Amino acid sequence: MGKASKMGTDAMTRCFLIAPLKNPTKVIVNEVLHVIGCLKFVFKDVTSIIVDSNSNNGFDCEESLNGLEGATYLQLGSVKLPVNNRVNQIGYARNAGLDAIMPSSGDLIVFMDTGVANHALTIVDLASCMNRYDWDAVTANQYGR
Repeated sequence: MGKASKMGTDAMTRCFLIAPLKNPTKVIVNEVLHVIGCLKFVFKDVTSIIVDSNSNNGFDCEESLNGLEGATYLQLGSVKLPVNNRVNQIGYARNAGLDAIMPSSGDLIVFMDTGVANHALTIVDLASCMNRYDWDAVTANQYGR
């Protein structure tokens, strides 16, 4: 993917959301749906890849996401990683999501950390990221940490 500074506003119309999940709950799924809704107000074309890895809490995430236009749900099942911690699980799921998309130059890829609350994210926040094009990455700092 090229630098954002090389992309014009018209070129940046397709957005991919990759949301890795581990033991999702209804609250987490609602956060994912909230972010998808915000993205759809800012971008013409949003494709969402929700990747569930090593979940074992019995929540049916796929049922909650059924019928969501432009969304793909990937269930990775039980994945054995050399170091099986949250960071490795998220990285593995993120990479599986990247493997599932075919971005072109000018496309934007959004990674969502589903371990933190994203309800503070607004459409205005997302749109403000598109006011400038001299960045390669934008990261959130919602609570000052």
